[in-house]
Amino acid sequence: MGGRIDEAISVELNGERSAITAFSWRGERYAVQSVGAIWTEPRRWWRGEGERTWFQVTARGLVYELYLDQQTRNWFLGFVRG
Repeated sequence: MGGRIDEAISVELNGERSAITAFSWRGERYAVQSVGAIWTEPRRWWRGEGERTWFQVTARGLVYELYLDQQTRNWFLGFVRG
């Protein structure tokens, strides 16, 4: 499994630290084992696109790249890396 996904997900956060603890995708819950890199990607504001904040997380032995669209506040699964 791998590649670009770009599907909406729901994310569970630890209330005290706002850390990602789990996400749900296609009806399944994925407990996050660790959070690696976090970065912000500027978007084309002239097209109405907001910034994206990316989170590289490990769950079920795979690396997932999740992003939060800063304009809509919606979460997405961007990539799965084997």
